[in-house]
Amino acid sequence: PDGTTVRLNGKSELDYKQDFGLKNRQVQLTGEGFFSVAHNAEKKFIVNTKFIDIEVFGTQFNVYSYENKDKVEMALVKGHVKVVANRPPYQVLDVHPNQKIVYEKRSGKMQLIETDNQLETAWMTHDLVFRSEPLKTVLECIGRKFGLSIHTDRTINLNDTYTGMFDETNIREVIQILSIHYGFNYQIRENTIYIGRAKKI
Repeated sequence: PDGTTVRLNGKSELDYKQDFGLKNRQVQLTGEGFFSVAHNAEKKFIVNTKFIDIEVFGTQFNVYSYENKDKVEMALVKGHVKVVANRPPYQVLDVHPNQKIVYEKRSGKMQLIETDNQLETAWMTHDLVFRSEPLKTVLECIGRKFGLSIHTDRTINLNDTYTGMFDETNIREVIQILSIHYGFNYQIRENTIYIGRAKKI
């Protein structure tokens, strides 16, 4: 109602009360969303997640807060925000453009990290983006994107994690990057990719 726009990623929810904007501008996010907050010097905009709260007056930022992930992230594109941890040790950090907050759920600690926001906002352009995801999940996402079946042999550790993004539209380029990273061999036959560990010479 205040002119703020929010774009939600898959499996995400945004909740706010019917009287939003009358006394305050407060919303609850589960999942991932990109916020373009309308400026209002008298009423700050607050995004509540289960672990951190983000306070702003007018800005653009991305929030990553899925229940089944070990981290919560907030990446700032424009403006200035304050991030408050709502659990011990209750850190408070000021964030400026091209910086992001990474909150570790297990330890309750927050870090301030420099970023170009490419990884954090790539989901809005339908690129493949992964944050410490198991290789099994990475391959499943790639298979869905390109409509392929991917088979791995027992030598591949599907629990290895991968962080990165792909903007390539060619499946061969994507698999080639992963094969260099993990050191495996692959074959593409029609609609199926076969992956196995490279033999040592």
